[in-house]
Amino acid sequence: NCLLMNLAPDKNGNLNPLAVTRLYELAKQLDIEDGKPFPEKPEKPGSLTSFAKAEASSVYKSDTLHWGAAYAVDSDVSTSWKSADTTGYLMISLEKTSLFNQILIIEGNNTIKDYSIEIMNQGTWKESHHGQALSDENIRSFMGYGCGNINLPRPVETQHIRINIKSAAGIPSIYAVRLK
Repeated sequence: NCLLMNLAPDKNGNLNPLAVTRLYELAKQLDIEDGKPFPEKPEKPGSLTSFAKAEASSVYKSDTLHWGAAYAVDSDVSTSWKSADTTGYLMISLEKTSLFNQILIIEGNNTIKDYSIEIMNQGTWKESHHGQALSDENIRSFMGYGCGNINLPRPVETQHIRINIKSAAGIPSIYAVRLK
């Protein structure tokens, strides 16, 4: 196994302290601290969105090939759904009705400033969570994306979830949605 990090020193020979911190966090997450060997088969975190379908209120430049809603649930953080406007929604239909209480959303550029999480209940959308800024101002994701981890007050059971973006400081994009 090979894990190439591409962490080069700056022109003065110093490593970026934030990047070094992220490397230590990654090592801890992979359980390879203190000289332990790299795991042969790292466990992949499960998500209820693995086989989900997604729809959106709009797509950037109507280009579904590059920015379609399906990219928010494709388990690939190099692709994303991108809205055509500063407001809109992303609706996710799970493979089956599921119980969850945690939502992880990875967004680009920390643009989402006011949003709600809505759950379909008996044919009606009901707000389950409302927030002012999706991501922490200090970007925590290793690749530089904003990362919002939402813990719902109680578990919900549904097949349909909607992220309703009420305002953003730019064109919002969502790279991943994961439910646990």
